[in-house]
Amino acid sequence: MNKKRTISFFRQLIKSIGITQVCIYVGIIVILFLLIGIQPFLISELFSFTKSTIDYTYLFLLLLSFLSVSFVAFPKNYMLQKVRKVSKSIVFKDISDKSYSKFVDMNLGEVQNLASEISYSARSLQYESISFILNVILIISLYAFSLITYDIFIGGVYILFCSLYLWLSIVFSKDNVRLIQDALDSTSETNSFFVDYFQNVEVIISTFRQFFETKKYDTILSKEQKTYFNLQKRIDSHQLLLQLILS
Repeated sequence: MNKKRTISFFRQLIKSIGITQVCIYVGIIVILFLLIGIQPFLISELFSFTKSTIDYTYLFLLLLSFLSVSFVAFPKNYMLQKVRKVSKSIVFKDISDKSYSKFVDMNLGEVQNLASEISYSARSLQYESISFILNVILIISLYAFSLITYDIFIGGVYILFCSLYLWLSIVFSKDNVRLIQDALDSTSETNSFFVDYFQNVEVIISTFRQFFETKKYDTILSKEQKTYFNLQKRIDSHQLLLQLILS
């Protein structure tokens, strides 16, 4: 999908799920990440040597903070299944509205995998990317506020490095788009070949083409392996650089 169609797809996705549900989901995720982010503060306040009694408010919040690590999986899973259902429904409707000429040069495997890739991309964005961005922004905000109240210079340096980290993360994400698309295309080709093989297995056996089809499939698998290896190597290299910036 091009950029315009991608934006249109996600707008339709949010509209179909319901703006209210999306806002509630984001709100719950923010609260849970906020509770996780204030763990160091709660621990320092609860076990401060200057206090002789236990503050049960801090104790309760600390308990919620620890539980939030597990609690956050529930709303994420709920929204994941909503995105799975709605995204596939949108893709199916779009496919069913197209004319027959659009599918003349495509096999069943390609159509199935294109639909699966779009749905997977939407779920991945919801389950990983959005949660990661919200978590990073909240953690940076909390730590920046704490450091600035302690020392403006240290807080400023922290914000500078975190801003550089976020900027590079965005740049690297855009840089990885082409490799990710290549990886998805290679998976689509692999799965398409597998589906089409068994759809035409009678013809393949009757013409004694098993050996040639097996060699062809092995070539496709090698291409897929190389594509994913290059993608993961690029991601790991970027992650190493980002980790060096933070350290």
